[in-house]
Amino acid sequence: MCKSSSISVASISFVLRHLACLTAIWLACSWKLVALCAGIYVVGMFAGTRRFETGDQSRNNFGLALITLGEGGHNNHHHYQDRCRQGILWWECDPAHHALKLLSWVRIVRDIRPFPVSTRL
Repeated sequence: MCKSSSISVASISFVLRHLACLTAIWLACSWKLVALCAGIYVVGMFAGTRRFETGDQSRNNFGLALITLGEGGHNNHHHYQDRCRQGILWWECDPAHHALKLLSWVRIVRDIRPFPVSTRL
């Protein structure tokens, strides 16, 4: 009877230790994600160029687009909010759009709206 009791205490201890480790990892990743989103917001609002006049201070930043796989086209995104693509011109980095385009070819993603022809140069 004592042996089965020690096995259950050991298994509960094992589960609790691993649960604590997983919780710590989850919290660390969550804080990194919050910091990344805040950083993208700050840089996207205060550094870069403005192609469109929007009701906010959003800006396009090429360096940020390289680091974040296309999230640097902040002003483009705020002007065309229902479009998934953030890079309008050929030189604006937007790998996330290309990944979504590939997913649309295998019918995992659908209804991707293109930009109006007048915005393409």
